[in-house]
Amino acid sequence: MLYDADGNGTIDHGEYVHTNKLVQRCLLDDFDESRADETAEADWDVDSRGHDHLDYARFTQSWFQLADLWTEGISADQYARFLESVIECI
Repeated sequence: MLYDADGNGTIDHGEYVHTNKLVQRCLLDDFDESRADETAEADWDVDSRGHDHLDYARFTQSWFQLADLWTEGISADQYARFLESVIECI
């Protein structure tokens, strides 16, 4: 699985950081491993909302926010195309 490596139905910190860094590699022309760790940790703090895992709601919200930040418009088609391209890249 892309995210839930242990199959427990939630995304834990390690799974999140690993996939976050893969996403960064896809999106950033100037990807830097040391900055990637810092960015992943900052994103985790926001997306986990103080929990030790992402449940389905926090998981989907994090991907929605990613699409919202990286697309020019706000249409479902644009979001879907963007997210599909990220998944393909990973």
